[in-house]
Amino acid sequence: PRETQPVCPPNATFLLTTINWLDSGSDVDLYLKGPNGQFCGFRNHNSCPISMKLVHDYTKGGAGIIEVVLINDAEPGTWYIFYDNYHSSNEVSVTGKLYSNKIVGLSRDLPVVTLTPADKGVGNNLGREIVAFDITERGEILNFR
Repeated sequence: PRETQPVCPPNATFLLTTINWLDSGSDVDLYLKGPNGQFCGFRNHNSCPISMKLVHDYTKGGAGIIEVVLINDAEPGTWYIFYDNYHSSNEVSVTGKLYSNKIVGLSRDLPVVTLTPADKGVGNNLGREIVAFDITERGEILNFR
C-alpha cells in the first residue's frame, strides 16, 4: 500500500488564513510570507513552497470566505499577511481571520482594512502589509503587530 503524508505533520504549527470582501466588482488577493521570504498567493499559486497552498481564489467579492491560504508546517520566525487590491478602481473593505492550532481559541480576527487602488502589488511588492507575527521554536504565535 502507498503511504500518504499527513496534511499537517504531528506537532506542526498550521496557519489557515481567510479574507472576505463584499464589493462584487473587486478582486482582492491574499498572501502569506514566511521568515525566509517565501510566499504563497495568487501570483505564485502553481509554484508555492511545498508547505504552502492557495486553497481558494475567487475573483469577485460577496458573502462567505473568498480567499484561503494554508500553511501546514509554519517554520519559526516572523510571518506577514498581505492584501493585494488586484482589481478595483474603488476602495474596498476587507475582513480576515487567522486560524491555527497554536492560537488560544483557534482563531484571531485580522484588522478590517479599506484598500485603495494604490494597494496593488507589483513586482516584489505583495500589496499592503496587514499584520506581522512571530512563531517561536515551540510553535507559539506571538507579537501580533
